[in-house]
Amino acid sequence: MAEIKRNNVKDFNAKGDGKTDDTLAIQNAIDDLYRSPIDGNSDAFKEGGIVYFPAGQYVVSRPIYITKAGIYLEGDTATTSGIIPKGELKNQKIQFDNETEGNAVFEFVYYSKAGLTGNRSFIRNIGMKNLSFNLMNLDKTTIIRLVRPYDLCVFENLIFTNIRGTAIEAISEYPDNPSALIKGVGQGVILRDIHIDNSSTVLDSGGTLSYNKLLD
Repeated sequence: MAEIKRNNVKDFNAKGDGKTDDTLAIQNAIDDLYRSPIDGNSDAFKEGGIVYFPAGQYVVSRPIYITKAGIYLEGDTATTSGIIPKGELKNQKIQFDNETEGNAVFEFVYYSKAGLTGNRSFIRNIGMKNLSFNLMNLDKTTIIRLVRPYDLCVFENLIFTNIRGTAIEAISEYPDNPSALIKGVGQGVILRDIHIDNSSTVLDSGGTLSYNKLLD
């Protein structure tokens, strides 16, 4: 049985100094987990593993995509490992990746090898823990977005500060695809030990959401 792979973002050149843009390093650490072989079989790949954030403050300037099952993002502690999304002021509005609203910092959505979501409707066995998010440089951007989560989606010990948008959002389809077939949002989302300061929305779901828990 293959061992669970564990990637340290600093091994992928993340600095965590609160100044350097660590977007690419974090994305590379996530994407590398998709290459973990199953028992030496080069034709099969084990989806999943842990991306570890040592103590530090990690600047992110574009959305981070988690597109396969079994991926967990973990910090050292929620008070020592932080994410700082960095927006830009354009036309007197704060934009994140050139969008004023409608995008997210962390996107959990299943994609096939062709870059499409059709091969699997739901993403499962994902999560984040022991991380903080300082949103002083964002306006209405969602922080964590789940597209049709299904089972074993656990988010725990997270701290959101200076937030003016949505902390965690579960949706059936992206906002720019309103004509798509209606599907259930999903189930099996567990939020535990979540601290949110000044959020307009704690948990937002755009459709049917069942068997989900918000735990203190």
